[in-house]
Amino acid sequence: MKEIYREDADLAWRAQLLGWRCIYTPAAVAWHVRTVTPGSRLAVPAIINMHSVKNRFLMRIKNATPDLYRRFWLPMMARDLVVVGRLPSGRTSSLAPFGNWPRASAPPCGGGVSS
Repeated sequence: MKEIYREDADLAWRAQLLGWRCIYTPAAVAWHVRTVTPGSRLAVPAIINMHSVKNRFLMRIKNATPDLYRRFWLPMMARDLVVVGRLPSGRTSSLAPFGNWPRASAPPCGGGVSS
């Protein structure tokens, strides 16, 4: 189930923030093992959809710079609406993280500011 965490996109995004460049190499071959495809979305357990939706937003909160938001807010918002709009019917559990947003984005135990 590791594809639900979006660690590949997170790693690429953080590398770019650190100044790494992406170079297109037409002869390169890569295999990305993926079990969730647009055609199989309805067969995916609700828990996987929930984590996938949650993690796409948490990844953006963690990595997006103010300049990125300024330049790309419209396409980002449009894509978010498509993602939420394409959630399988009856899969309201995929939106569960939004109801618990403070808890879902809180630092792990032992982190944060103590009073």
